[in-house]
Amino acid sequence: MTRLIEDLISYVDHLNLSKNLNDSLISKLKNAENAMEKGKTDRAVRALNNFSKEVQAQRTKRNITEEEAGILISKVEEIMGHINP
Repeated sequence: MTRLIEDLISYVDHLNLSKNLNDSLISKLKNAENAMEKGKTDRAVRALNNFSKEVQAQRTKRNITEEEAGILISKVEEIMGHINP
């Protein structure tokens, strides 16, 4: 599970986002990863939901492209599918 989150962190890191946005998104993913490592799936789900909400908001503001947002959200949905089968 944490491998999927690490892959998503790497993907975000390679996008050409502002430093503040990059840091904010990665922080949410690291919160999810830390929660998973501690077995706190409810906290992980909240962090992933917050990540998705920020991606959607930034897509609306055109700070993230439609394509990037689609990929990010689909990766989060994949991770959530493993948490809540």
